Amino acid sequence: MLKGYDKILKDKRKVVGDQITKLTKGLQRLDDARDQVSEMNADSELKRTEVSKETKEVEDLMLQMATEQKQADEQQKHIEAERVKIMADKAHTEKLAEDAENELRKALPALQAA
Repeated sequence: MLKGYDKILKDKRKVVGDQITKLTKGLQRLDDARDQVSEMNADSELKRTEVSKETKEVEDLMLQMATEQKQADEQQKHIEAERVKIMADKAHTEKLAEDAENELRKALPALQAA
């Protein structure tokens, strides 16, 4: 009878030992996972910081580009206004030259006759 209980005890100890091993391995995996999550959180925080910095730099560049585009647009308007003025001056100058040429043609025969 004691041999029967001894066998049952050995079987139960083996089952409990197997369960302890299984639980220990499970706890080890959970610890490993916790460490990995902690490491990932640290990496994620670094990445967030980098992304935040990059985002700020991009925003600053966008503002700078907008300012430069505004200046370029203003310069373009100024250049266009100058072009229009120059074209008007050119037309006026050509008209004056044509008038002077016409008067010279009229006066040239009298000058040659004299």
